[in-house]
Amino acid sequence: MQEAHTPNSDILPSISLDVPDFGNLQVEPKHIFTFSNGLLGFENLTEFILINNDATAPFRWLISVENPTIGFPLLSPWHLDLTFNPGVDYDLASHSLFVVVTLADEHNQMTANMKAPILLNTSEQIGEQIILSSENYPAEFVIKNSTVSSGGSQKEEKLRTIFTAQFGEIHVAESNVITFPKGVLGFPELHEFVIISDEETAPFNWLLSLEQPSIGFPLLSPWMIDMEYDLRNNFDPKCNAAFAIITIRAAGQGMTANMKAPVIIDVIKQLGEQIILSSDKYSPELPVNSK
Repeated sequence: MQEAHTPNSDILPSISLDVPDFGNLQVEPKHIFTFSNGLLGFENLTEFILINNDATAPFRWLISVENPTIGFPLLSPWHLDLTFNPGVDYDLASHSLFVVVTLADEHNQMTANMKAPILLNTSEQIGEQIILSSENYPAEFVIKNSTVSSGGSQKEEKLRTIFTAQFGEIHVAESNVITFPKGVLGFPELHEFVIISDEETAPFNWLLSLEQPSIGFPLLSPWMIDMEYDLRNNFDPKCNAAFAIITIRAAGQGMTANMKAPVIIDVIKQLGEQIILSSDKYSPELPVNSK
């Protein structure tokens, strides 16, 4: 029973929490997430709040209500791996997915538990930590911070600055520029793009044109939409990432995914191509509703 969501929950008094690093917080019961099974290693703790603080972005913090000294930094898994595919069905409109980050382990490294992501149901304020069956994701994924130089001897990479409607001013390293020799459908004259992974729009990524930053395409992994999506010889998991371009319709009309013409990225050569599958199995306008 979710007492925080009973008709009278809005009149319940707020809870005062003294949280290290964040001070005293007044929390309304309706904002508390209930984890019926707790978290790994903390099965006795079942109530948490999610803190989004600009000073610690892109991290968010999952803080225990029962013991506010215990908190876990979180990141979107797509912030770390654009091709992350948990193989779990959930409603994009009401759920958020995160991974728990260890800020420093015994080797003084920052790691993320990609094996056991946290799924938050923001409609019902329910949380769950899921153990993925796939062997593709480690429990200690090493996070490399490219913004920190090593010993100051590394040459600073040249940055390009673009101004976008969605994300404001963005600085793009040359090594992150993806070249599309043939452009994308409808825009054959545009050849340089960057993929943006933003916490606020996860699990969507954005393919933005560097030559014309007003042009951008929301992307999703096709396997989030169809777990049996088949690219056959057009995809090499060792060096490729695949995305479907999403069209966001007018209010109330949902979204569609172009499963007929996926975008394939060679992450080693930083080359991109939008291919058209010969199979009639996949639609260029597949409705995306509950996955």
